[in-house]
Amino acid sequence: MMLELSKGEPIDMDVALQGRTQLRLQITAGDPDLAALIANAWAEIVLKGMLGTWDHSRQVLETEVQNTKEAWVNAQSALEDYISLSQVEVITMKLSTAKNNLQNSMNKIGQNQLLISDALAFLAQIEDFNAGDPLSTGSALSIVALQQRATGAISGTQFQLQGEELLGQGFTAAVGRENILNLISALEDQNVEIEAELPDLEISISSLSVFLESEKSKVEIFTQERDLYRTSYQELTTQLEKTKVTQVQEGKSALISAYAVVPRGKGGPNTIIITALAGMAGLMIVVGSVFFVEWWNKEEEPV
Repeated sequence: MMLELSKGEPIDMDVALQGRTQLRLQITAGDPDLAALIANAWAEIVLKGMLGTWDHSRQVLETEVQNTKEAWVNAQSALEDYISLSQVEVITMKLSTAKNNLQNSMNKIGQNQLLISDALAFLAQIEDFNAGDPLSTGSALSIVALQQRATGAISGTQFQLQGEELLGQGFTAAVGRENILNLISALEDQNVEIEAELPDLEISISSLSVFLESEKSKVEIFTQERDLYRTSYQELTTQLEKTKVTQVQEGKSALISAYAVVPRGKGGPNTIIITALAGMAGLMIVVGSVFFVEWWNKEEEPV
């Protein structure tokens, strides 16, 4: 790279990478003081910029880690506060109760319908009986059994005793029909009452379900936000630790290995040293010539 100062003096700058960790800077200028000044100034600026960049990157990452941790803690606190104030558990219990009540009502209607069917079947059996015709013990016990199923009584002994009492009073077909019809009417009235309550139960279940889903959705939003910040914090912490380890292992620090030194004197030929070296060389040539001539004369003399 060629630079030129304002007064027209050219300066040559050469920057080369040596190995993987060193930069070599060579400045060539007519004024050695100026060349050294430029080289050292350039090295200081580059060094400061490199160290500043590394420090800034690490500081930014540390700030992100701290901010993300605070956001995670705040999100966790917000989730706990919302759960403590929400009515998820209460609504869940109310919804479960309402569903059980609805199921019980439907079961009760089904049981009553089954009793009504059995009662109608018994009426069909005594349809051809005259009003004053007595009913058998079995028929009397069947009526008592239907009544006990409707009232929830179980004991077979009670069936038998009631049947005997009815027989003792002259249990006729007319009495049997009246009892069965009264039973059917009571069961139908009960079903009407239960069915009238079903819409309110269904509306209550629907409302509770919607409200519960809304509450759960809000809890899920708080939970997802908490998990997001927690995951980000963990990833940033891992990244920061890797950065620190890498800096230690690879020695990521910059320094100026050698500053440019201004020569003590101007470069050029040293006449004193050159003259001394020339004199010594001439002396050695003369001495060598003398020895050569003497040796040659000895070789030419006759033996």
